[in-house]
Amino acid sequence: MYQSFNLDSGLRVILAPSATDVVYAGIAVATGTRHELDSESGMAHLVEHMTFKGTQRLTSMQILNRMESVGGDLNAYTGKEETIYYATFLRQHLKRAIPLLLDIVFNSTFPQEELDKEVEVVIDEIVDWAEEVVGQLGCTPCTLAVGIGRTHYEASSLMLQAMGQADAGRVISNGFTTNPVEDDQPEFVITAQNFQQYRENLTPGQVALFERYPETFRMPVYATRRTVSYPQDVYDQVKRTAGQARLVNNGDGIENFSHGTFAFPVPKQGAEVLWNHLTRYRINVKRWYMQAMPQTNGSYNLIKMEEEVGYPQLMGDIDESTMPNTMLFFKQRVN
Repeated sequence: MYQSFNLDSGLRVILAPSATDVVYAGIAVATGTRHELDSESGMAHLVEHMTFKGTQRLTSMQILNRMESVGGDLNAYTGKEETIYYATFLRQHLKRAIPLLLDIVFNSTFPQEELDKEVEVVIDEIVDWAEEVVGQLGCTPCTLAVGIGRTHYEASSLMLQAMGQADAGRVISNGFTTNPVEDDQPEFVITAQNFQQYRENLTPGQVALFERYPETFRMPVYATRRTVSYPQDVYDQVKRTAGQARLVNNGDGIENFSHGTFAFPVPKQGAEVLWNHLTRYRINVKRWYMQAMPQTNGSYNLIKMEEEVGYPQLMGDIDESTMPNTMLFFKQRVN
């Protein structure tokens, strides 16, 4: 079972949960030796070497020591179809490893003094491992290497993968979801001893839980925060289409609105608020999850769910203009 999704930048992310405490994470670039022109032979490998030679934030030595100092491993290799940068580490060092991988792939500086050394290293490796050397590194390796990096190291051509006990919700930077208020503490905690003073704000089910499980059921209450944001193209589209949509059929439908987000950015009635929810920003997703139905005696039944959701404007094999009244496609399998 794994989770796959795309960030707004186009970077594809694949997460594969595993019970092990050791996590493997890597960035795959869809560029290898097969993509080189004759005049660029060895450049893909040279770019791989240079990503470890310093970034805007870290020196070469800091890059090498970043994972080694906590018992982890950082490495890379170049194949015919791909270049892979990867790290292996204990799961508590996830926040150290992923930003490091992203930093060396996206922010390498290619210092000239290091480049001069690595050109000779790559030539030696070609001679050592290839049966026949096809071409040579040109006289302007820095220009060619940077050009390859800019051309092929785009987020849409990359994939970030992680296997292990890696919590995607806590991870990272550079586009990953993270929790900006993870250090917040509860304002107060409702327990079986004090729930009566909050009873008017509790549901009958919550009251029953306090009464049935007085020793174990607790309800921490945190301050409410708003941290939502959207990609810039969503804001641009909302500004462009604001005021166009209209309710029809007594609020059961809308017109003058197709395959966008937030049909009524300035809602004037409840039905428009509901349509904003139905037309909220979402992305194509395929997900696997389980639902548990616990009984009072502690037994439970597990229901396994597999779902796919696709939106016409985000599906490359569909002409959205041919289905103006289709909001989404939904497929569900229950085991």
